[in-house]
Amino acid sequence: MGDITQCYHCGCQLTEAPILSAKKGVVIDTLFYKAVLKAGYWQLAFSLAWIYSFSVFLVLRHLIRVVAQKKYKKEITTRSIDPDIMEHQIRYRCMCKLTGLFRDWPLNFLDILQSLDIRYSELTSITRQRNPLPFWLDKEIKPLIFNPNSGPSAESVEAAITCMQASGKKLSLLQLNKFMGYADSMSIKNVFKQQIAKFNRNF
Repeated sequence: MGDITQCYHCGCQLTEAPILSAKKGVVIDTLFYKAVLKAGYWQLAFSLAWIYSFSVFLVLRHLIRVVAQKKYKKEITTRSIDPDIMEHQIRYRCMCKLTGLFRDWPLNFLDILQSLDIRYSELTSITRQRNPLPFWLDKEIKPLIFNPNSGPSAESVEAAITCMQASGKKLSLLQLNKFMGYADSMSIKNVFKQQIAKFNRNF
């Protein structure tokens, strides 16, 4: 039986292996996930709801699968795109793409979905796995995420404006469209004008 620092497969001394540094954002995320795992829960920054840690990791695991499917499918050698058996480098690259996913909730989450072109239909494909889409995620994200089949409802636009204001994000028609995943939505424009008019009347 070899030393604890010896590879079980080839016998190479792991202490002599090259050391690769992870990106700072991935390290910060790892510390966050360790804290969530240890505490057993996490509090959503905007809504202040308490979320069980297993639910956070359910979403993370699903998004790793989605990113791997979209970006690295040709490089995956396993039969299924499963984060548990995925090559370490592929999983790490997925984590790089998802850096800051749960920080500054829900702004980073929405920005990452938009930058990776992850649609709501892909997010909800988690329902085809063993566990359903967590209620807290559907409740928080669905009113704000881009729907390619129709314009957003007035309630969704108002919720997005409230979220941006609460997070200190610059509010403009351009930024509001970008936040909700649209280029130039008439629905967003109408609600935005109403909100501006209401603000001007109050002052």
